[in-house]
Amino acid sequence: MGWGIWAILIIPREIIDTIQLKDKQQSTSSHQSKKILKTLQDFFKALKEDFNFLWKSPVLISILAIDFISNLWAAATVLLLVYAQEVLNLGSSGYGLLAGSIAASGMIT
Repeated sequence: MGWGIWAILIIPREIIDTIQLKDKQQSTSSHQSKKILKTLQDFFKALKEDFNFLWKSPVLISILAIDFISNLWAAATVLLLVYAQEVLNLGSSGYGLLAGSIAASGMIT
C-alpha cells in the first residue's frame, strides 16, 4: 500500500493539472447525462448477454449454485461468537478453538 501512495505522489503536478483541465472543458451537463445514459445502456446490454450465456451453460450454473450455497452457509461464522458465549458458555479461549476448528477442518478435507 505504501508503494501505491508513493507512486501517486511522484506524478508531476503539470500532468494532473492538464488532465483536470481537459475534464472540465469536456464536461457539460448534457454531455454528462448522455455519457451516463450510454454507460447504463452498455451495462444492461452486457448483463443481458452474460445471462444468456449463463443459461446456455449448465456447468456454469451448477458451479455458481455451489458457490452461492457455500457462501450462504459460511455467513454463519459471523454468529460464532454469540453461539460460543450464549449456547456453549465458552470463554475467549473456547471461542478461539471453535473459530480455529473451521480452518482445521478445511485443512483436513
